[in-house]
Amino acid sequence: MNTADKVKAMLATADLSTVRAPLMAEAIGLPCRRILESRLLSEGTCYAELLREERMSRCRALLKSNPHTDGHRLAVRCGYSTCFQAYVAFRRWFGVNWKDVKHVGLKDDQC
Repeated sequence: MNTADKVKAMLATADLSTVRAPLMAEAIGLPCRRILESRLLSEGTCYAELLREERMSRCRALLKSNPHTDGHRLAVRCGYSTCFQAYVAFRRWFGVNWKDVKHVGLKDDQC
């Protein structure tokens, strides 16, 4: 299992609001964040990208299970400290506003 796969596995069950690169490095047996980032870079990714992918994956899953998910719950489950941060990320990921999706759901090409 490469470093990116180890990080993805840890992120899948982590509290995304508290997990940071230095803690992740330690959790997968690396001495520091720099080594983690170096290994991820050699694998063509970075910690921030893997975290973003996990947040987006959780957001999709929440919306598929309940398109009317409360904004605060969405933010917390995706690891954001404020609803505003979650809404900005949502718009960037899916190209639509949260309130629009809340009423009509995500289309298949957005998931």
